[in-house]
Amino acid sequence: MHALINGQANSGNPIATILWEIKSSEWQHAAYLIGTCHVVGKSWLDQWKPVTECLSAADCLYTECFPSTTVNTPGLGYIKALDLLSSEQYDLLDAFFRERSGESEGLEHEEAKDISVVGMISAIKEMLIRKNAQRPFHQMDYELYQSFVHANKMTKALEYSWDLDFRPDDKAAAKSLLDVFVRQVHHAREWDTDRADSIIARTIAWYHSLSFNYALDEEAPSPEYAGTAVTVAERNRRWLPGIMHALPEGPTVVAVGIGHLFYNTGLVTLLQQQGLILLPVSLR
Repeated sequence: MHALINGQANSGNPIATILWEIKSSEWQHAAYLIGTCHVVGKSWLDQWKPVTECLSAADCLYTECFPSTTVNTPGLGYIKALDLLSSEQYDLLDAFFRERSGESEGLEHEEAKDISVVGMISAIKEMLIRKNAQRPFHQMDYELYQSFVHANKMTKALEYSWDLDFRPDDKAAAKSLLDVFVRQVHHAREWDTDRADSIIARTIAWYHSLSFNYALDEEAPSPEYAGTAVTVAERNRRWLPGIMHALPEGPTVVAVGIGHLFYNTGLVTLLQQQGLILLPVSLR
């Protein structure tokens, strides 16, 4: 995502949208792809009539991981985050969670003992953004999911939590990625949404700008893991069969982080390669 924000995919002729219509000669119903932002609320989407119309018309919503599950695939296992922490890292994170969530929410908490590496990374990121447990955390994907649940519409996840985590023989890679996010505790100002120059505030401003060159014919500048054991490109490839199976079934919306739409490894290009037509729906 940092590469996108820094302009590597933001030059050329920008497209003012996060919404793509998906068309096929094999079915007539509406289908759409939405690029979301995980740190912006659904209310931002609600200001755009084409977006609200496509959501209203859809019978099924696919998101990255909702409804979610924390059950691991039998036999595969996973790495517990606490097993990878040095004593200094343990003390740092323990103090961090106690300060932001309350004295009873440190690493001695029962839930922390079995948390996976990706689960710990997600918890660190969330608390860096929220600052404290009482502060609301607006998450567009989850709020979209909730809106479909409340409307008694179908919701499906493109992947499960175990799809993103490290296996027991991946300890070196798991430790390396976990270390990156443990160090972010020392750089909390970059996750402060109230600081206009922080990385997180720039991410939100970039998303709100609605000015994207999706660079659909270009290679991604470097592999991006974004806090998981799997690259963005690999996740896109894994999702493709499920999406292709779902689209002919009826009016469908696929809502995933906008970073999954860019470059020749993104979902826009992958779906086009399957013979589908993807048309950007301008929001300006």
